[in-house]
Amino acid sequence: MHANRSIQRDRQPGFTLIELLITLAIVSALFALGMPYMSDAILNQKVKSAVTTLHQSLIEARSEAIKRNRTVTLTPTAGDWTNGWFVSTTEIDGRTMLLKNISGFKDLSITNSINGIVGYQNNGRLNTGTGYTSGIFYLSIANNTQIAMRCIVINLNGFPSIQTDTDGNKTNGCN
Repeated sequence: MHANRSIQRDRQPGFTLIELLITLAIVSALFALGMPYMSDAILNQKVKSAVTTLHQSLIEARSEAIKRNRTVTLTPTAGDWTNGWFVSTTEIDGRTMLLKNISGFKDLSITNSINGIVGYQNNGRLNTGTGYTSGIFYLSIANNTQIAMRCIVINLNGFPSIQTDTDGNKTNGCN
């Protein structure tokens, strides 16, 4: 006679393979859904970073021009603002002194209404060679309409301010 014995297995704590696979599938699906939003957030931050860097360079160039009592220029690297820029001044003895060098921003489009070198005179105003003027820089992600364009507007006194495009139309600037 055999006694009815119930075989009991010792259960070990943890997850079964099925539970782990289901969890992995759910996490993967959520990651796939969130990825487009994450890439837009990264691109948006790239534009903000470039705007902040250029804005700070303009403020520093204006300040240095007033402090040194001489013209300070921002010059695009290799003629293209997207490649970066450098801030420099010409000393009394004619030597060019490099004050700051900013490397480029990949995937960005950076243009301006001044078309070339931005110069601050010793009074803090912009001078493009044709007299005092104002100017606008346009910064956006190339070939992307989802990320808002940002503008840096330089008024007649040489003060830069940041604006964000509100209508999504890059052809009419920031408004």
